Amino acid sequence: VYVLNFLDRQLVSILAKPIQDGLQITDSQLGRITGFYFAMFYCFIAIPVGFFADRTNRVSVLSLACAIWSGATVACGLAANYSQLVVARMVVGFGEAGGVPPSYAIITDTYPPGRRAAALGIFNLGPAIGAAAGVAFGAAIAGSFGWRMPFIVVGVIGIVTAVAVKLIVRE
Repeated sequence: VYVLNFLDRQLVSILAKPIQDGLQITDSQLGRITGFYFAMFYCFIAIPVGFFADRTNRVSVLSLACAIWSGATVACGLAANYSQLVVARMVVGFGEAGGVPPSYAIITDTYPPGRRAAALGIFNLGPAIGAAAGVAFGAAIAGSFGWRMPFIVVGVIGIVTAVAVKLIVRE
């Protein structure tokens, strides 16, 4: 799930030029999509999600968050204009904010103190693997099918992952 969280983030940066050309947006509009609009929701939602994850089923929170950001990732690939892409990226930020807090809680609940550091270390490989996969697969898919298809493919994979997390991971 953490790999997908970062893989999605990389897509906008990797595909910046084709997105700009396809939607005819400016550099400043692109900058707001990759930074401000995403971060506005990501930063402010993480704390309430952590609070919520502490009081409800953490696996359900993680699964729902993954489904939300993955559905919004698909919406990025379907965006017909700048406004639609802005809304989709905001929802991606909202969903991705729900990824880390319940994940840390699940890991600390699952592993005893003597094994927790290794588990958290493995979990924290997610950003590096996701960024690398975003560059490799996002560019390859876009090269063959256009800039929209990587968003759709990654989003669908994320939705399937969200369902698998809900069905497989036990709190």
